[in-house]
Amino acid sequence: MPYTNKKEKAVHMSSQRLLDVNIRRFFEH
Repeated sequence: MPYTNKKEKAVHMSSQRLLDVNIRRFFEH
């Protein structure tokens, strides 16, 4: 799925990274 602009992709990448951090934090407990 192509992105309309770089900002949209950047937002998607940062949200994916945030989700990954939250999952990792969840499994640490």
